[in-house]
Amino acid sequence: MIVLLDRDFASNAFLKAVACTGAVFLARLSAARKPPVLHRFDDGSFLSRLGRLEVRNFECEITIATTRGRNTGVYRLATTLLDARQYPAFELVKLYYERWAVDSAFFTIKYDERTAAALAT
Repeated sequence: MIVLLDRDFASNAFLKAVACTGAVFLARLSAARKPPVLHRFDDGSFLSRLGRLEVRNFECEITIATTRGRNTGVYRLATTLLDARQYPAFELVKLYYERWAVDSAFFTIKYDERTAAALAT
């Protein structure tokens, strides 16, 4: 199982708890977090630690287009999938993009429903 997490769920304690279940994770970290670089991999990712948990980190640029417009940002991701050859950073970025696209679609649906309800009153 892989757990995909937004930055609101990326505290060291929570990530450690997820890892202790046997699940792996791919989590967005806040831009303020600057994990130490312990080793660099050929795919641009690097080995690091969050607390006592060993993780692989990388940055990516993601653009999402919705009915409300386009949004592009640079994101820092961390994963417990440490093998950069078996799990290249680019493939993990595509996976995270899918998670974010689903979240954006749900947000748009909720926004449209609220707007329609407000107009109906």
